[in-house]
Amino acid sequence: QNRAYPFFRDVVRFYEDYLVEDGFGTLQIMPSQSPENRFAGTGHWPVSIGISSAMDVQLAHDAFRYAIEAAEHLSTDEGDVSIWRDLQSRLPAFAIGSDGRLLEWDIEREEVEPGHRHLSHLYGLHPSDLFNPNDRPLQYEAAIRSLEFRLAQGGGHTGWSRAWVACFFARIGRGEEVWKHLCGLLTDFATVSLLDLHPPRIFQIDGNLGAVEAVLQCLVQCWADRVHLLRALPSAWPAGRLSGVRVPGGHVLTLVWREGQLTECAVTLGFRGNIRLAGAVGHLHVSGSEGVNRTADGGWMLTGKPGDVLTLVG
Repeated sequence: QNRAYPFFRDVVRFYEDYLVEDGFGTLQIMPSQSPENRFAGTGHWPVSIGISSAMDVQLAHDAFRYAIEAAEHLSTDEGDVSIWRDLQSRLPAFAIGSDGRLLEWDIEREEVEPGHRHLSHLYGLHPSDLFNPNDRPLQYEAAIRSLEFRLAQGGGHTGWSRAWVACFFARIGRGEEVWKHLCGLLTDFATVSLLDLHPPRIFQIDGNLGAVEAVLQCLVQCWADRVHLLRALPSAWPAGRLSGVRVPGGHVLTLVWREGQLTECAVTLGFRGNIRLAGAVGHLHVSGSEGVNRTADGGWMLTGKPGDVLTLVG
C-alpha cells in the first residue's frame, strides 16, 4: 500500500501518456528498442530504434497487470483500474514470425547479429511468467524456438547472458541444460573467487545473481497461479534441501529430496491464505488436516491462516 502500489500506479500513469494509438486502435510504444540489438537498415548505430519491440510490450503488459492486481487487492482506484484494463487490452499482440519464433520487433526484420548475446524479447518467458504452457502455449513454444535459434547462432556467450540462458532452461524444465550452462558459467566466465565476467575480464554482478536465480528456478518456480516444485532438477543434484524460499502470496517453503524425488515439503502460509502446489508433489500426502486438498492436475491446494505450517511427506 505504501511502497509497491504507488510505484506501480505511477508507472502505468506514464504509459497512459506514452502510448500512441495507431490507425487500427492498437496502442503502440514509440520510440522503442530491443536493448543493445539492431535490425538491418539502421546504419552503423549499435541499437535500432523502432516501434513496439517485444520486450517493451511485455514490460508494459506486466506493469498494467501489477497495478491492476495491486489496486484490486487494496480496493482502491476503481476508475483507474477500468482505464488500465482497456489500455492493456489494446497493446500489440505477442507476435510469432513465419518461422515459429517469437518476434523481437514489431514485424519480421532481418537480424544483423542472429547470435546476439541479449535475449530481451524472451522476458515473457523469464523473469516474467507471461509465456507459460498453461496461459499462452503458442508464445511459450515460440519463445523456446527463439532461444534455441539464438544459441545455435552462438548466443549466450557472456557471463550474465549464460546465466539468463540457464534461467530459461530451468523455466522450461530442462535441468540437464541448466547444469551445462551453469558449469560453463563457472568454468569459462568466472574468476577464481566466482565473480562473473563479461569478456574480456569485466565484472558484472548480473551473472552471479542470475546463477542463483537459475538454481532456485530448478527447484521452485511460480507461474499460472501455481508453485512448481523440482521442475528442472538436474541429475547432478540427486539429493538436497532448500529452506526459507519465499513465493508469491508471502508463503515460505522448505523442500527435501532424495534420489531425485521430493520427500518432504513444509509450507508456512503467507498473507494470501492459500497456495497451489504442482509438479513433484503428486506422490506426497498429508494427514490430519482439512486445509489440504488434491487438485485435478495431481497437485495440492493448501489453505489456512497466515503463519499456519502444513507439511507434505512421501
